[in-house]
Amino acid sequence: MLSSTTSRASVRSLGSLTHAASRVASSNSARYAAISWQRSLSSQSRRLQLPRLQSLDAVSAQRSFSTTIRMASETRTESDAFGEIQVPADKYWGAQTQRSLGNFDINQPQDRMPPAVVKAFGILKGAAAIVNTKFGLVISNRAIEILGGKMGSKKPVHPNDHVNMSASSNDSFPTVMHIAAVLELENVLLPALKNLRDALQKKVEKFDKIIKIGRTHLQDATPLTLGQEFSGYVAQLERNIERVQGTLPHLRFLAQGGTAVGTGLNTFKGFDEAIATEVSKLAGTEFKTAPNKFEVLAAHDSIVEASGALNTLACSLFKIAQDIRYLGSGPRCGLGELVLPENEPGSSIMPGKVNPTQCESLTMVCSQVMGNHVAATVGGMNGQFELNVFKPLMIRNLLHSSRILSDGMNSFEKHLVEGLEANETRINALLHESLMLVTCLNPVIGYDMASKVAKNAHKKGLTLKESAMELKALSEEDFDNGEDAPLFSPSLISPEVLAALPAEYTIRPVRRSDYQRGYLDVLRVLTTVGDISEQQWNERYDWMTARNDEYYLLVVCDGTGRIVGTGSLIVERKFIHSLGLVGHIEDIAVEKNQQGNKLGLRIIQALDYVAAQVGCYKSILDCSEANEGFYIKCGFKRAGLEMAHYY
Repeated sequence: MLSSTTSRASVRSLGSLTHAASRVASSNSARYAAISWQRSLSSQSRRLQLPRLQSLDAVSAQRSFSTTIRMASETRTESDAFGEIQVPADKYWGAQTQRSLGNFDINQPQDRMPPAVVKAFGILKGAAAIVNTKFGLVISNRAIEILGGKMGSKKPVHPNDHVNMSASSNDSFPTVMHIAAVLELENVLLPALKNLRDALQKKVEKFDKIIKIGRTHLQDATPLTLGQEFSGYVAQLERNIERVQGTLPHLRFLAQGGTAVGTGLNTFKGFDEAIATEVSKLAGTEFKTAPNKFEVLAAHDSIVEASGALNTLACSLFKIAQDIRYLGSGPRCGLGELVLPENEPGSSIMPGKVNPTQCESLTMVCSQVMGNHVAATVGGMNGQFELNVFKPLMIRNLLHSSRILSDGMNSFEKHLVEGLEANETRINALLHESLMLVTCLNPVIGYDMASKVAKNAHKKGLTLKESAMELKALSEEDFDNGEDAPLFSPSLISPEVLAALPAEYTIRPVRRSDYQRGYLDVLRVLTTVGDISEQQWNERYDWMTARNDEYYLLVVCDGTGRIVGTGSLIVERKFIHSLGLVGHIEDIAVEKNQQGNKLGLRIIQALDYVAAQVGCYKSILDCSEANEGFYIKCGFKRAGLEMAHYY
């Protein structure tokens, strides 16, 4: 990894190529340098392209940023505070850069300064050329060359006295870090992320009607659609788009103008704002001067924040790729719910094998990004006092994460998501083999009985329907109507009351389908009901369902499933007794031909039991004096006289 000293020297040499000066070159020359830089940055080639003021071929450009330079046959002598040193005659850099190139011999391509940083310096130096021209500043070796002098002579233009003038890489490098980060995230990563999001959204729509078994803890769970499963992936990427975009405002603040420690020593008033304006023009996106230069020199929290957003994206992509990999496992002995595109042979020893290489590639990319984030975090915490010297480490890892995530997502979208298909035959087979469909019976037979049905089915190799019928939890008809959920949980029905009913009779919560089973006809034995359409019934049922902690209506059915009795419990929350609950038992009705079977008594007992189970501190009912004795037998006692005013 290049040190900050190396980067300072390298960048300063680049700066000498593009700082145009009014004393030795016209204002038009400076603008020409900036325009040349802008043109070179628009090239699709990743090879460094320098301004037309200095033409270098690809080999020379590559050598410019190698930490080990093969000395050219012709050299010139440069000098600095350490003495004289030989510099290739055709290079514009000076003694300091030449020393740094020899002192930091870390010569692996991946450890060189990222091209995005070099291009960002081009933008900054192009902006500096324009701004410096306005302020009447000059350059060094290039100016000497234009004036017909000898490079390295420092005459008539001195690199420190006339060019640098106490400017610092302490503010230029963090400026470039932010420029490079914004351009990479905006122009490379976010488009790739949005494209993958859109590709997965198409699968959401395509898989919308495919019902499959869900899985939690790697165990069977309740059903959902494959489209719903993929909609979770889309939502993950949506949130990641928001996270990445949320880091950009902080990255748009530039450090340029802070000079050595953030005070702006030796800069002209307005220089920082002018630089930000010109950088924005050249980069094609907005940048601003940082309101506090001390923060952007000494700390790079914005880089850590951006790296953190990419780390979160990596976590999301890892989960998505891993899910698809597992769902496509097989093809015969795995889950096999998804059919992954076959891009290349998977094994040199096992004929016909095809591996989920796109998933595996993306998960490895994500793992690398997580490691990069650790490095960026360590770099971020190592800002001592007025300067963080871990700048190259941080920007290198951020840009590396951005680039490999972008490439990984593009590949994943093109070579996997686009051709991804659902194996509906396998999905249906697994769906109907799952015992977790028993969860749908919870509202009908209660959790405990549903658990017994599932365990019995698993133990004996039965279907859920066969198990439910064997345990007499449900009739065949009731099982087939399992989606016809009751108004409240059957577990609230008293087992003693169920046992006391006549043979083949049952008592249960009312269901939506009871409209066709004669519920209203039984109620008419008690009171005037009127003509209620099925639509009105459904509307009232939905209204009560939305208030399922207030309304408890139950019915008694004979052996044929016909409703022969009904009753209601309405729960009221009182202001007194700490908002205690009171149950009102109402509308007890039994068919006339069923009277004598003690069905009314069982209904009252069942409703009274429900009231106790839901936490009522008392239950009350209205009755005529003629029926007082009956209700006393049911456990009730006289509690005053009720008055009524009807409207």
